[in-house]
Amino acid sequence: MHESVLLSEVVEFLEPNREDGTLVDATIGLGGHSEALLERNPKIRLIGIDRDPAALERSRERLEKFEGRVTFARGRHEQLIDILKQNDVASTSGVLADLGVSSMQLDQADRGFSFRHEAPLDMRMGPDNRPAAELVNSLDEAELSFVRQAIQRSGGNQTRAAELLGISRDQLRYRLKKLEDAEAGS
Repeated sequence: MHESVLLSEVVEFLEPNREDGTLVDATIGLGGHSEALLERNPKIRLIGIDRDPAALERSRERLEKFEGRVTFARGRHEQLIDILKQNDVASTSGVLADLGVSSMQLDQADRGFSFRHEAPLDMRMGPDNRPAAELVNSLDEAELSFVRQAIQRSGGNQTRAAELLGISRDQLRYRLKKLEDAEAGS
């Protein structure tokens, strides 16, 4: 079974500011942090957000014993304010965001994130985006150059550059690698 990173620290330090408030897990993943927070705080509500439908389904199964206290939303953590408005939540008592790729994506070869398994490059958090292999292999030199310019405009911050391009950081890294390989070959 998956072991949540820094679980005891999260539960200890993420104290809701109201006993009956709403906590947000902006990257609910498999629901381990949320489960522990709901158990420790029996009166809170929780909004669980994830862009990966497979992760949402697994967390929904894990947290079904808290029915009525948990609301699930498919989306990106960057959409937090919109998701809260859609769920009529005016304020929160705390927000948890465990940013980055999860072990679930890395451990499943068919997800195309892993360096340990031979599999097609996919790297999607859900079915509504193009696979990374398609993106990278369809880019010409000008588009790859655009990637580099986005990074320069962001001051070298790859997370910000990926946001500017509308792609994940992993997809950005792969594009940069392809650009380096193209430059080395010329």
